[in-house]
Amino acid sequence: MNLGARYGFKIGDAPASLRAVVQNVTNHFGWNTDSGGAFFPRSPRRFNANIAVDF
Repeated sequence: MNLGARYGFKIGDAPASLRAVVQNVTNHFGWNTDSGGAFFPRSPRRFNANIAVDF
């Protein structure tokens, strides 16, 4: 399960947004496959945050 949120605000007169994402929220171990049939472990829990500003 992945969760994400976005928040819009202004820095001065410029519109900006903050986006945060947590991947593999439950930190569940498992296996994924690709289109070729290869198995690889699922990524552990990760957090990512980005700020974007339009000038």
